[in-house]
Amino acid sequence: MSLKRLIDVGTVSQLLKKNIINKEGVRILDCSYDESQYGKKPDYKQFEKELYGKFDRILAQPCPSKRLYLSGHIPQAPHVCIDVATYPSQYERYAPYPPDVFQEYMRLVGVDPDEHLILYSRGKFGGMKHCSKMAWLLKAYGHEKLSLIDGGFDEWKKKGHEISKDDVKLKPGSWTAKADNFNKYFIKFEQLEEQHGDRRYIEWTDDLNLLDSRVRGQFEGTVDTGFPPSGVPPRSARFKTLARRGSADGRWVPEANIFWNGCKIAKVTETSFVGGSCVYVCMCVCVCACVYVCVYVYACMYVCVCLSVCLSVRLSVCLSVCLSVCLSVTSKDFIA
Repeated sequence: MSLKRLIDVGTVSQLLKKNIINKEGVRILDCSYDESQYGKKPDYKQFEKELYGKFDRILAQPCPSKRLYLSGHIPQAPHVCIDVATYPSQYERYAPYPPDVFQEYMRLVGVDPDEHLILYSRGKFGGMKHCSKMAWLLKAYGHEKLSLIDGGFDEWKKKGHEISKDDVKLKPGSWTAKADNFNKYFIKFEQLEEQHGDRRYIEWTDDLNLLDSRVRGQFEGTVDTGFPPSGVPPRSARFKTLARRGSADGRWVPEANIFWNGCKIAKVTETSFVGGSCVYVCMCVCVCACVYVCVYVYACMYVCVCLSVCLSVRLSVCLSVCLSVCLSVTSKDFIA
């Protein structure tokens, strides 16, 4: 079945009514996360010794996010928790497991190869925050058939759709992660150093975009992250969270209405995202497919100002024409 990257709750409701979910190669996963767990980093040495990769033991422990899920969720959706899908390392709260370990968790959830996974969560950013992170993880491990529910569980409730409190358990799946794909999406700082040889870090920014996607408070050091205070990579640009440019109720706006301010990006493939929100930003890029919008917008703004000055043409007219052109061009630049 072919589904868009971003689907509305009405589409999901129809899939449930037609008895397609969990039966015709389509699964829906609840990625709800209790944000009170932010900053509560377990002792990484103890975790590595007692729980690393032992998903049966991890799932047997009390889980605030699971309680949130059991308070109400979309019918037929099992729960997937980012605390289980990742592990606390020495420096990371949510470090990605090696592919062969992560796939064991997905198999326990009930995921099979080549299935289309529909993900959702609840809370901030129109309920998109945590499902976007999980979607990016799955994409990094090689799963391509992914969709997010626009507005998440809050939108589902708002529209009056059926709510379940069952603890959905599916039979174990046979999904397999792709190691080559994982190594393509996750890189270490040491790899960047090797790639750039003897050049100093500050010189990397001549051919590499480093985008810091943390919230402004963390970027400026005024908000606690649960880790020792750290600085900001020199010449890195803070990438504004795209959800702040969404509609009043938190859902995503059409891609034509999203513009990136302050970041000139030549190619997304040459861009490194820094910070805990980077997976959300990356998923926004994957879903909305606005690859070169920022480049064209900056160019058209320059052109239209020149036209308005030199030809005495109204600036608003020039803006409309140039923006239309740049958006028609970006419509061809989709990310696969």
